[in-house]
Amino acid sequence: MSTLIASLLPWWTDSATSMGYTVSASASAWHRFWWIGPLIAVAVGIVYALVIVKAVAAQPKTLLLLAGGGFASFVLTLISLIDTISRPTGMGVPQLASPGPSAGVFLALVTTAVLCYFGALAAQDAGARLPIVIPGPRRE
Repeated sequence: MSTLIASLLPWWTDSATSMGYTVSASASAWHRFWWIGPLIAVAVGIVYALVIVKAVAAQPKTLLLLAGGGFASFVLTLISLIDTISRPTGMGVPQLASPGPSAGVFLALVTTAVLCYFGALAAQDAGARLPIVIPGPRRE
């Protein structure tokens, strides 16, 4: 849910000042390809909620799929951050413009990292074999 909220915040902003006027523009995650990571995160969150309420069986393969979805969401959000950093100015005045990433992309990066970690931890606790051992609390 927090990734969905972060996707509605500005991910990229640009402002330019010329002759005493300031013009600014921004774009949320629902611009370019940036929406894919948050959409995967929302889908993973919905399926994980169904596992918690026992509408879907908590099998290791299901939880491993959720961990992979969380990882994919994190990687896609990281690629989106790199894209916002490398995105050129759209204002046409490069000397006076200041484009760059905004708070939404950083918040989404944190929330997808948390989703990836806890998804992998849940999969590991259910008995799924992961390439690495995830440190953290264990369910008994």
